[in-house]
Amino acid sequence: MTEEKRKAILARYRLTDKYKVKQERYLESEKGVDYLSKKRQRHRRRRLNKETSGTLTAYEYRVIVHAYRKKCAYCGKITRTNVSDHDPDLRTIDHVIPLSKGGEHSRTNVVPACRACNDLKGDQDGWVPQPPIGKLKF
Repeated sequence: MTEEKRKAILARYRLTDKYKVKQERYLESEKGVDYLSKKRQRHRRRRLNKETSGTLTAYEYRVIVHAYRKKCAYCGKITRTNVSDHDPDLRTIDHVIPLSKGGEHSRTNVVPACRACNDLKGDQDGWVPQPPIGKLKF
C-alpha cells in the first residue's frame, strides 16, 4: 500500500461516525483529558515564544549563572544541571517578569532558579531575585 493510498483511507475513516464516537470517548477519558491539557500547554508556549521580543543566547545565560555562582536567585541554594527533571535542585531558567505577563526572553529578565522556587513562583510577578554575587560581564 502506498503512502498516498494509506492517507486517503485514513482521511475517509476520520469522516465516519464510528471514528467520531471513538475519538469523543478517548477525549473524555483521563488519558484524553491529560493529552488535551498538554497540547494546550505546548501551543501556549509556542505562541508566547513567537510573540515575545528579545533573545537570550546560551553564552549570556552561562554568564548569568556564573555571576550567581550556580545558586538559585531566590533561595540561594546551589543548583545543578545533571539531575532528574523532578529534582528540586535542578537549575531552570526563570523569567522575573513571566512571558505570559509580557516579559522578554532577554538577559535583563532571566535569572537561574532551582526547580522548587520556579514551580512555586509559577507565572506570578512580584518575586524579587537576589542581586548576583559576581559581576555580569557580557
